[in-house]
Amino acid sequence: MPRKASSPTRLDTSVTDRPTIEQAQQLMAQLEIGNADLYRSAVELLGWCVREVREGRRIASVDDRGEPVREVAMPVLTYARTRRRLTVAEEALEQVVHLVEHPPAPTPALRELMARTRAMREEPSQASHRSG
Repeated sequence: MPRKASSPTRLDTSVTDRPTIEQAQQLMAQLEIGNADLYRSAVELLGWCVREVREGRRIASVDDRGEPVREVAMPVLTYARTRRRLTVAEEALEQVVHLVEHPPAPTPALRELMARTRAMREEPSQASHRSG
């Protein structure tokens, strides 16, 4: 009888940009590891970096004398460092609720854009009907 998993036991990812794929392939070749080991190591390292920056520390390389040489600069770490709990004034929240419950009518410009988008979506399907 198969075990019932309480949490995901498999994580599939898809990377489509060529530079990232090439860098991953180079790292796997240099380190003689597979996709799973590369992913595990990357997640472990990023997790540590996030914990460190949230504690107010910086991530940097140091030389043999212990002098900082280069600080790691990644958008995800900047986000982790600066992320704060969002507080919203009661009045602003009420305005959002009102807009969600009573959205304004689309403007003429939005109606025109929606019509153009709809027409563009229909063009390929009409072309395939003509050729078939």
